[in-house]
Amino acid sequence: MWLPSGWHGYCVHRAMATLGEIFRAAFPHYAATHRLRPAAHRAAGAIMACRTAALGGHAEYCPDGHYVRSHYNSCKHRACPQCRGLEIERWLQRQVARYALACGFRHVVFTVPHELLPLWRHNRTVFSNAMFQAAQATLRALLQDPGHLGALPGLIGTLHTWGRSGIEHLHLHFLVSAGGWTPDGWKACTGTFFVPYDQLRHGFRARLVGLLQRALARQELVLPATLDAAATAGLLQGLGRIDWHVRVMDRYAGGQGVLTYFSRYVRGGPLRNPQITHFDGSAVTYRYYHHETGACGTARLPVEEFLRRILEHVPDKSFRTVRYYGLFAPSRRGELACCRAALGMAPYQAPETLTVAAYLARFQVQPLSRCPVCGQPLVQRELLPLRGHAPPLAPHTYGRAA
Repeated sequence: MWLPSGWHGYCVHRAMATLGEIFRAAFPHYAATHRLRPAAHRAAGAIMACRTAALGGHAEYCPDGHYVRSHYNSCKHRACPQCRGLEIERWLQRQVARYALACGFRHVVFTVPHELLPLWRHNRTVFSNAMFQAAQATLRALLQDPGHLGALPGLIGTLHTWGRSGIEHLHLHFLVSAGGWTPDGWKACTGTFFVPYDQLRHGFRARLVGLLQRALARQELVLPATLDAAATAGLLQGLGRIDWHVRVMDRYAGGQGVLTYFSRYVRGGPLRNPQITHFDGSAVTYRYYHHETGACGTARLPVEEFLRRILEHVPDKSFRTVRYYGLFAPSRRGELACCRAALGMAPYQAPETLTVAAYLARFQVQPLSRCPVCGQPLVQRELLPLRGHAPPLAPHTYGRAA
């Protein structure tokens, strides 16, 4: 949940640490001993500075000096878990307002074999773009086939690079409308049939392997030290013969549930602060839920391995982890409006931007506007960003205001 937080120091040896505290304690040494992508370095700097005096903020204090507290600005970086709550809710409101049509939806998951992870690490943008292209092209080809739906579906895809324990697990989630646009108007899916499963799985595999093979032939791929061009070609050819995991969920009555699931991965990275249970300076312990059983598990990692896992999932700068295709593509807004009318829905209206006060009210948090001692209105004062490491005013502190 989004709540202002204050200074916790750079050296943390206690339970329930935050990601920012762990980074402030361990990242300087980690950065000095590891080679990092620019995007990972920027993310680490933002996480360390978030909600501290480094970014400035404002203080609220009683004119008579009974009470003072400080609020520090957020970094707003998409890899920072402290900045996820409000921005995720705003994103979800926009998606539901525009894309949650009054029809059924399917949730499809495309998973890439782990043997391709080294190739992805060295070619994140090229590889991920190929994944999106292969998945959406396969779905559209099957659904636009007159033998199946015979209409242009609405597709929203999002890239996830981690499993629930934080390990690398490269896969795409797609929200697919159970119906689509034709020159004659809206056409709904009938019955429970979606598309032939084997054709969906084999089509995604063939398209992605083909795109990677062409990129290899054009020397557009950076190869890891463990693979040369011949070995990479052999790997792709071998993976093109085995079954890949593609999962098609049961039909949903609406799209809001799947969009809510997507929203968890839009910002904040693979780990939320409440999952971290202990940090002793050398190792981090955190909780996670097993994907198969739903049971709660724990992991204890050396702090260097913990930082590596977190930074491994930071997207490259400007990379779009959520994409829209078919009827939901930005160029199809006219057809989408016609489909809304055909489904008896009102024309699209942009939702009002969720305010901080309205968001906090969901958690029954009321911003304090008066001194809790004398009842006078609190006065605000800007706190300029600090260039050094001096601690700012502690939050929720009673005493004389500076």
